[in-house]
Amino acid sequence: MRVLCSHCSAAGTCRTCASAIFDDDLHAKRVASLGNPVGGALVGARLAVATLGRALAIAKRRNPKHAIKQVDRFFSNTGVDVWHLFASWVSFVVGPRAGAGRR
Repeated sequence: MRVLCSHCSAAGTCRTCASAIFDDDLHAKRVASLGNPVGGALVGARLAVATLGRALAIAKRRNPKHAIKQVDRFFSNTGVDVWHLFASWVSFVVGPRAGAGRR
Protein backbone atom coordinates (compact mmCIF):
# COMPACT_ATOMS: atom_id res chain seq x y z
CA MET A 1 0.00 0.00 0.00
CA ARG A 2 1.38 3.41 -0.96
CA VAL A 3 1.54 6.00 1.81
CA LEU A 4 0.20 9.28 0.47
CA CYS A 5 2.55 11.50 2.44
CA SER A 6 4.00 11.91 5.91
CA HIS A 7 1.23 14.36 6.80
CA CYS A 8 -1.54 11.82 6.16
CA SER A 9 -0.14 9.43 8.73
CA ALA A 10 -1.70 11.64 11.42
CA ALA A 11 -5.45 12.07 11.19
CA GLY A 12 -6.69 15.59 10.69
CA THR A 13 -3.52 16.81 8.96
CA CYS A 14 -4.25 15.72 5.40
CA ARG A 15 -4.51 19.28 4.15
CA THR A 16 -0.90 19.40 2.91
CA CYS A 17 -1.30 16.18 0.95
CA ALA A 18 -4.59 17.34 -0.59
CA SER A 19 -2.94 20.63 -1.46
CA ALA A 20 -0.08 18.87 -3.24
CA ILE A 21 -2.52 16.90 -5.39
CA PHE A 22 -5.39 19.31 -6.06
CA ASP A 23 -3.98 22.85 -5.74
CA ASP A 24 -4.25 23.48 -9.48
CA ASP A 25 -7.78 22.07 -9.71
CA LEU A 26 -9.62 23.44 -6.67
CA HIS A 27 -10.01 26.70 -4.78
CA ALA A 28 -7.78 26.87 -1.68
CA LYS A 29 -10.72 26.67 0.75
CA ARG A 30 -12.08 23.58 -1.00
CA VAL A 31 -8.66 21.92 -0.85
CA ALA A 32 -8.54 22.66 2.87
CA SER A 33 -12.06 21.25 3.30
CA LEU A 34 -11.09 18.09 1.42
CA GLY A 35 -8.56 17.17 4.09
CA ASN A 36 -11.23 17.00 6.79
CA PRO A 37 -13.25 14.02 5.50
CA VAL A 38 -10.00 12.25 4.64
CA GLY A 39 -8.77 12.73 8.20
CA GLY A 40 -12.12 11.45 9.47
CA ALA A 41 -11.85 8.38 7.24
CA LEU A 42 -8.39 7.62 8.62
CA VAL A 43 -9.69 7.73 12.19
CA GLY A 44 -13.14 6.23 11.69
CA ALA A 45 -12.42 3.69 8.94
CA ARG A 46 -15.97 4.13 7.60
CA LEU A 47 -17.44 6.32 4.90
CA ALA A 48 -20.78 7.43 6.32
CA VAL A 49 -21.09 11.22 6.64
CA ALA A 50 -21.90 11.15 10.36
CA THR A 51 -19.10 8.68 11.08
CA LEU A 52 -16.60 10.80 9.15
CA GLY A 53 -17.75 13.86 11.09
CA ARG A 54 -17.50 12.15 14.47
CA ALA A 55 -14.04 10.81 13.61
CA LEU A 56 -12.96 14.27 12.46
CA ALA A 57 -14.21 15.69 15.77
CA ILE A 58 -12.13 13.14 17.66
CA ALA A 59 -9.04 13.81 15.53
CA LYS A 60 -9.27 17.59 15.86
CA ARG A 61 -10.89 17.71 19.32
CA ARG A 62 -13.99 19.49 18.05
CA ASN A 63 -17.68 19.34 18.74
CA PRO A 64 -19.09 16.35 16.78
CA LYS A 65 -22.17 18.33 15.73
CA HIS A 66 -20.06 20.96 13.98
CA ALA A 67 -17.69 18.43 12.40
CA ILE A 68 -20.60 16.40 10.98
CA LYS A 69 -22.08 19.60 9.53
CA GLN A 70 -18.71 20.50 7.98
CA VAL A 71 -18.34 17.10 6.31
CA ASP A 72 -21.95 17.18 5.09
CA ARG A 73 -21.50 20.64 3.57
CA PHE A 74 -18.33 19.54 1.81
CA PHE A 75 -20.03 16.55 0.18
CA SER A 76 -23.03 18.62 -0.88
CA ASN A 77 -20.83 21.34 -2.42
CA THR A 78 -21.62 21.50 -6.14
CA GLY A 79 -18.27 23.23 -6.78
CA VAL A 80 -16.42 19.97 -6.14
CA ASP A 81 -16.63 17.87 -9.31
CA VAL A 82 -15.18 14.44 -8.62
CA TRP A 83 -14.60 13.62 -12.28
CA HIS A 84 -12.72 16.86 -12.79
CA LEU A 85 -10.36 15.85 -9.95
CA PHE A 86 -9.99 12.29 -11.15
CA ALA A 87 -7.05 12.94 -13.52
CA SER A 88 -4.99 14.62 -10.79
CA TRP A 89 -5.76 11.84 -8.33
CA VAL A 90 -4.90 9.02 -10.74
CA SER A 91 -1.61 10.60 -11.78
CA PHE A 92 -0.71 10.95 -8.10
CA VAL A 93 -1.64 7.36 -7.21
CA VAL A 94 -0.01 5.78 -10.27
CA GLY A 95 2.98 8.11 -10.19
CA PRO A 96 5.53 8.62 -12.91
CA ARG A 97 6.24 5.54 -14.96
CA ALA A 98 9.89 4.84 -15.63
CA GLY A 99 10.51 3.76 -19.20
CA ALA A 100 6.93 4.35 -20.34
CA GLY A 101 6.56 3.48 -24.00
CA ARG A 102 9.50 1.10 -24.03
CA ARG A 103 9.21 -2.66 -24.12
